[in-house]
Amino acid sequence: MEQKKAKTSMRVSIKTTNLELTSNISRHLEKTIKSLDRFVKNMDAVVWAWIEIGRISSHHKSGKIYRAEIQIHLPGKLMRSEAVSNTIFQAINEVRGNLQRELKQYRGKKTSIQKRGFRKLKKIIKEKIRGQ
Repeated sequence: MEQKKAKTSMRVSIKTTNLELTSNISRHLEKTIKSLDRFVKNMDAVVWAWIEIGRISSHHKSGKIYRAEIQIHLPGKLMRSEAVSNTIFQAINEVRGNLQRELKQYRGKKTSIQKRGFRKLKKIIKEKIRGQ
């Protein structure tokens, strides 16, 4: 039996700077995208995600030297988060946390607007039925 890889509804582009994209980092980024992908499923338009990870400079040996940035382009909205940390994994996790909060807000706002529209439609239909 074949296993199919789960498809994301986001188009993803990854860029690295002063850093090699190892299999561990790649797996971590894939998990991060999957966790963010659930917030953008069932969107009418294509959602783009640009990820940039890397070292701030080659000559630093300690301190906050790793940087992660994710930009997500949604219909009518651009979300962007950036983090600098001691490890690349911490930086990616910080960015994911920030974007999850923003995506929850975006999805909640979109849902409330839809519900408001359905309520108005229901009210109009009831008025038409009563009028006949």
